[in-house]
Amino acid sequence: MKMDITSHSDAAKKAVDNSKKVFSELVKLIEKKSLEVIEEIKAQEKADLDQGKMLQKKLEEEITGLKKREGVLEDLIQTDDNIQFLQNYESVSSSSGSDELPSFSFHPYCSFEDVSKLICDLTGRLETTCTQEISKTVNKVLDLSAKRPSSDIVVGDRVRVKQSVVTPTHKWGSVTHSSIGVVKKIQNDLLTVDFPEQRNWTGVISEMERVTSGGSDIKDDDSVVVDFPGHANWKGILTEMELVTKDEETGPSNLDSTIKVGDKVRVKPSVVTPTHKWGAVTHKSIGVVKKIQSDSLTADFPEQKNWTGIISEMEIVAGAGSGPESVFKIGDQVRVKPSVVTPTHKWGAVTHKSIGVVQNIKSEDVIVDFPSHKGWKGILSEMELIKLTDTQTNVKQTIQAKEKELQKMKLDIASNSDSAKKTVENSKKVLSDFIKFIEKRSDEVIEKIKAQEKADLDQGKMLQKKLEEEITELKKREGVLEDLIQTDDNIQFLQSYESVSSSSGSDGFPSRCFKPCCSYPDVNKLVCELKEQLETIFSQEINKTVQKDIKSDEILVIDFPGFAGWKGLLSEMELVTDDGVQGETVTVDFPEQEGSPSHACFKIGNRVSVKSSVKDPRHGWGSVAHSSIGVIKRIQGESLTVDFPEQTDWTGVASEMELINSNVSEVLSLRPGVRVHIKPTINTPTHGWGNITKHSTGVVVGKC
Repeated sequence: MKMDITSHSDAAKKAVDNSKKVFSELVKLIEKKSLEVIEEIKAQEKADLDQGKMLQKKLEEEITGLKKREGVLEDLIQTDDNIQFLQNYESVSSSSGSDELPSFSFHPYCSFEDVSKLICDLTGRLETTCTQEISKTVNKVLDLSAKRPSSDIVVGDRVRVKQSVVTPTHKWGSVTHSSIGVVKKIQNDLLTVDFPEQRNWTGVISEMERVTSGGSDIKDDDSVVVDFPGHANWKGILTEMELVTKDEETGPSNLDSTIKVGDKVRVKPSVVTPTHKWGAVTHKSIGVVKKIQSDSLTADFPEQKNWTGIISEMEIVAGAGSGPESVFKIGDQVRVKPSVVTPTHKWGAVTHKSIGVVQNIKSEDVIVDFPSHKGWKGILSEMELIKLTDTQTNVKQTIQAKEKELQKMKLDIASNSDSAKKTVENSKKVLSDFIKFIEKRSDEVIEKIKAQEKADLDQGKMLQKKLEEEITELKKREGVLEDLIQTDDNIQFLQSYESVSSSSGSDGFPSRCFKPCCSYPDVNKLVCELKEQLETIFSQEINKTVQKDIKSDEILVIDFPGFAGWKGLLSEMELVTDDGVQGETVTVDFPEQEGSPSHACFKIGNRVSVKSSVKDPRHGWGSVAHSSIGVIKRIQGESLTVDFPEQTDWTGVASEMELINSNVSEVLSLRPGVRVHIKPTINTPTHGWGNITKHSTGVVVGKC
């Protein structure tokens, strides 16, 4: 029994020591993973700040350029020298307006408030899981969500195209996923809808969904985006808007129309397609009315003579006189209208950007002196005045807008940086608290082992004491029996024997053995299994948290030439590289050691790091370290060009690098600033093509 108790006590101590070691290793793993999370946040903050600084620099350069032009314009306004005007105006007018300058805004790739929430959620989940695993209880919670039954669509309902529909059976026309219209007619499985963008649109009922009156089905909030003439993408609250009927939109009938022969007119911005089609005319075209008959008119446009239109679809151009000759006078600065494709009397050496001075006017003809073409002949209706004061005002307004843009960007960058620092501190605290929680739970397990050991030892000591008492009693009786054997006194023998014979044998004493309640080798096994389970759970959960923003199919905001702010799914985009490899696998053969060739595959967009076995890279460390993880940007022979958070365009040798295994290595490279295009395998992007094509290349500016 003594050996059993000693052996059991030794096993308990080993179990305690082993448990301490196991939980200590678990804590080290958690600390390591926690540091990785912190480093990931810091790297993302740096990437966001680099992007912000780049945008801020561009914006500051634009403001400097605009202020320089403003000064030149100020001088030009004061001059009466037409030669000086012509020599200088064209150089400052080409970029003086806000239309040609892109709007810059800071779109951080990461929301650090979301990261803080994710880490808090992570530790909460892990604490719950750890408690469940340690206590060996499993609580299964089922989240039941009732599906809202779809309602039958009837005439008068407000509807839109379902998000799941990529291309409607009867095509989009001018309608988009965000368009909301009113059902006008239903016939079998078809319906006719009046959308603000397009009347009498035909769709299939199964491809449509009702929009509730409160607007909650439109977005997470009740906001709505509207294109007004002169103000695209205006944002408002749905409850503050009302539907405009056709009568309200088109205005009074032709009987009330004020349009008359000789007026300068254009197609209303609200008209998507004129009744008699566009021909060569556009919304920007301005023509002169030559004939009116009933509700129709005939107008001469620079792009098309004898164009026929509907009066209710036209509007008078404000400020226009009865004829173009009333607008122009000798000495005016003019240029050819942007809407004129080819002037009636041809271009000569003149372009759309050329600015000239009117020398003579005769009826519809005008003679203009351009710097590149003196005595150029044109048509008044094809020309437009250049008002220098308007240009100057435009420049001033643009400067003010850009300065506000810059101020907002600085605030956004500072706010993002503060948010990142708070997230780092919060993450450190949360993860530190979680480590303390694990240590506390570990101490509880160890205390339970010690308590069980004490209970077993107390039981063993009690049994040992009883056994020792029995042995003492037996030895005492053995002495009495020894004396009885030596006596010849029969009376004494009879008196003493009966008192010792009743318990003198083993039959009178129960057999005692040490049976501990706990098997400590089994405890060791359980603790090791617990550690493995928690390590697996922790690694999986923390990886899911770190990669959450990347793995989910995020919506990227991309600036394409001529189409800023285009939105597309991350999974539908791919990286565009400088060398045209564009993500294809590149196989590199190189000698890692003399006489021992190695074979590796690297791909543009792969995440890589310097091998731990490499002490000093051939091209030096720069700002990079062993722990740095970067994205391959270019491959040329054995050389790799890698963008690290710490250093962009870092040059390394393929044999000194190793791949970071991750199923998100491709999308990790799609950060703000990189060039992308739509994958060739995508027939129609989820959010539509807009004005881009499969050959368009854009720059990622952020995510929604």
